[in-house]
Amino acid sequence: MSVVTGWVAWDESSQHGFPWISWTLSTPSGADPRVTVVSTFVFVGCQPARVCGS
Repeated sequence: MSVVTGWVAWDESSQHGFPWISWTLSTPSGADPRVTVVSTFVFVGCQPARVCGS
């Protein structure tokens, strides 16, 4: 979950729609596939809320 926390904090400070892309590209191919899926899910669930909230 530490990965997701770091991602959320990064997106929180940026408030842009591109940070999640950089995070996904930075994910090593050797990492657990579920980690990438979770990161994408968080983006889909949180990013729209951030945009609407802002």
